[in-house]
Amino acid sequence: MTDHEKTLLATWIKQGAKYDTHWAYKPFGDTTPPILSVDLLGSVKNEIDYFILKRLETDQLQPAQPASLATYIRRVSFDLTGLPPSLNDLDRFLANKTDNDIHAQIVDHYLALPAYGERLASEWLDVARFSDTYGYQADGYRDMSPWRDWVINAFNNNMSYAQFMTEQLAGDMLPPCDPRSNIGNGI
Repeated sequence: MTDHEKTLLATWIKQGAKYDTHWAYKPFGDTTPPILSVDLLGSVKNEIDYFILKRLETDQLQPAQPASLATYIRRVSFDLTGLPPSLNDLDRFLANKTDNDIHAQIVDHYLALPAYGERLASEWLDVARFSDTYGYQADGYRDMSPWRDWVINAFNNNMSYAQFMTEQLAGDMLPPCDPRSNIGNGI
């Protein structure tokens, strides 16, 4: 250490040597925002609705009418899988007239499909510039399907973001895992 650094450290110790976590890791004030009062309480389904309805009231707007069940099924299917719902899915969900939790069942159904992981993986693979060729004039084939399949399985198995990023960025430095698991750093 230089003499200046030694002096600086000694001064810090004399001042009490206070050390605190980095500001980026501290929560902002109260971490639980207050629930807002709204006039349209009948439209509230969850906590987020209070904030949306408060903004609508501020802008003197009314919420849109809920979508029909068929429209909801199509929206969820396209959003979670990138594909339209099958006719069997439409028939099955539209025939269910008694279940009050049908919307959650629809979401759970599409989250459980392999197409869900494929949809999420397509965006990740685009960002990672996925390709089965080199992309030059001497365009030789290279098989990237094991990595593509690994990414799809990671999303379908709900791998944590921390684990996903660790294995994407430093997977070759991790200890080997069971390759039969088809998830983890087996590739």
